[in-house]
Amino acid sequence: AGCTRHSLGADQAEIVAVPLGRSGSPKRLVRGYAAHYVKSGHLVYAQYGSLMAVPFDPVTLELLGDPVLMVTNVAMDSLYSRVQFDVSANGTLVYAAGGDLGVGRIAVTSRDGQAQPLELPARIYGVFDLSPGGNRLAIHVSDITDFIWIYDLSSHEGARLTRPALNCGWPLWS
Repeated sequence: AGCTRHSLGADQAEIVAVPLGRSGSPKRLVRGYAAHYVKSGHLVYAQYGSLMAVPFDPVTLELLGDPVLMVTNVAMDSLYSRVQFDVSANGTLVYAAGGDLGVGRIAVTSRDGQAQPLELPARIYGVFDLSPGGNRLAIHVSDITDFIWIYDLSSHEGARLTRPALNCGWPLWS
């Protein structure tokens, strides 16, 4: 049995234009989330802690150029598709600085409260589970196609699970 493969993080979501009141199929535009159409003829959207803009024709539902970076370090949470920005009718952009709150690091905490970060990169991590012996960690990692990472707490080494049917998220030791 297989599973539906989607990313946990909204950075890999598809922004789609849907024709209203007329025939036609939805059109995939770009990867990202929280798209706003602005009067200048652009779609402004979030991706990887930044705001992007791309020229867009609302009549033909076509992109008219390549996306460009507008601003970095915008307060957002790609895990829950939330972004702290808006654009006024006259084109004024406002945003809260802060970066992607969905991106984090994994740490182990001792009984006396001392936190030790694991040697894993800052990423969007989902559900995780410690093995019954407490020496390995199975963790859901967001990517273009999400995967499960098995991390050995003793050797500080890890490996990506390679069996696709097991790589669907929600890891649980049994």
